Amino acid sequence: MTIEGLKNLKTVGTLVSSSKYLSKKILKGIDFSKKLTVIELGGGNGAITKNILTRINSDSKLYSFEVHPKFYTELNSISDSRLEVVNTCLTECQLFDPASVDVVISCLPIANFNYAQKEDVFTKIKYFLKEDGQFRQFQYSLIDYRYIKDSFDNLNMDYCLFNIPPAFIYKTKKSKFA
Repeated sequence: MTIEGLKNLKTVGTLVSSSKYLSKKILKGIDFSKKLTVIELGGGNGAITKNILTRINSDSKLYSFEVHPKFYTELNSISDSRLEVVNTCLTECQLFDPASVDVVISCLPIANFNYAQKEDVFTKIKYFLKEDGQFRQFQYSLIDYRYIKDSFDNLNMDYCLFNIPPAFIYKTKKSKFA
C-alpha cells in the first residue's frame, strides 16, 4: 500500500492499509445476520473487504468498487462467490435498481474530490440505498463533516484512534424524507 499511496496519494488517499480497528468500527452496528446487498467504494487492497466477507451471510452479496488497476487485481484475487469486484466509479454504475442496496461503506478519499464529484457520489449513494439503508464513510479530517451532515439525515460520528492516521467515521441511515 505504501508505494501505491506515494505514487497516487490523491486517488489512493493514504500510505497504509486501514487497520483492523477501523474496519471493526466502520462495520459496527450493521446487522449481518440477514441477507444484504453491500457496496464498498474504494476497496483498495481488501483490508475492509475481507472483514465484510467474514461477517455477511451466505445469501449476501458484496460489490467492491475499485478503479486503481493494482488494487482491482488484488481484490479479484479474493476467492469468494459473494464478492463482485467492479472496475468503474459508482457514478457510472448501472448494476443496481433504485433503493435496492442495504449498506454502502465508503473508503473513498472524498477530501480530495471537488464539490461536483462529491455531489455525484452522494447523489448516487442516496439513489441506490433502500429506505433505512446505511451509509458509512471514514476520513482522516473533519473537512467534509458539514457537507456530509447536510447531505444525509441522522448523522452520527465515531473516531478510530488505532489507525494510521486516526480516522473519523460517519454513520447515517437514509430516511424516507431524504
